[in-house]
Amino acid sequence: MNRYLLCILFLGISYGSCASPKENSDSDLEDRKYLFEVAQYLYRWYLDENHAQIIEEEGEVVFWVREESEPMDSDDESRFGTILLPQLNYSCSVKKADYSIPELGLEVRNESFKIINVSAFAQETEPDGFTSVTISADDIQEMAHRTRAEARFPEGELLMEMRKAARLEILQYVQERNEAGLPIHLGEIEHPDHLATKQQIAYMAPLSNVANDVWIYWETGEMLLHFSSDLDLEDPGLWGHEHLKVDLYDLEVQTVVSLQQVAGSNAYLTRDQVGRALFNCIVLGKKVVLAD
Repeated sequence: MNRYLLCILFLGISYGSCASPKENSDSDLEDRKYLFEVAQYLYRWYLDENHAQIIEEEGEVVFWVREESEPMDSDDESRFGTILLPQLNYSCSVKKADYSIPELGLEVRNESFKIINVSAFAQETEPDGFTSVTISADDIQEMAHRTRAEARFPEGELLMEMRKAARLEILQYVQERNEAGLPIHLGEIEHPDHLATKQQIAYMAPLSNVANDVWIYWETGEMLLHFSSDLDLEDPGLWGHEHLKVDLYDLEVQTVVSLQQVAGSNAYLTRDQVGRALFNCIVLGKKVVLAD
């Protein structure tokens, strides 16, 4: 299997599972369908052809998984876990939210573990308390081929909620820069008042089953928008309670070569991160035209 083919196979992973003794494991983190989707998410957002070559040469993907004991409030039943990929030197922190917000009458529950952080990791021996799960490259190939055309995108009420959250964030961005005497860059939009009248073009990255976030490239305003929530993005409980967080990235102002240039700030993206986001939004994603 050549590296190019393996890249395409990883990009095609979406849903499903393959027969394995571990498939019916009691641990959510050992479920093969779930780990396939974690591999897809990582490949789309973090890994590259060099990582694919490692899997090609070794013929399998190795996951070390462990559920963590986190001190919680008495009314918080959320669960946490760690997924390590020792061959690829990456670690994923995951969370299965399960708590309530009494003042809003809102129950925050995820049906599965969601990725909340990805970081570099390097260790050759399996740490204590972890379980090793191995998936062959052949299984990945079969899975990717079978599900290669599957993709989901924000629509309906979720898309409406995202538009509302984005508009509020953009107006706040405009206000803050006005007050600071800084220039305002909104791409083709000559004045913030035109936000409600000019047709908007955007490209949406596919939704993931293993993460409560989605990226959108707002072409009209030349910005990347990152939406995230503790709630499942498609849970109606999210809508109307302002639990959808959105971060704006002005590609002209907030793109740097290295985050070391802006140490301590999370308001910037590297050129590599921007390129990855644009690839997921434009190449793998869906174009939408929004008009009021």
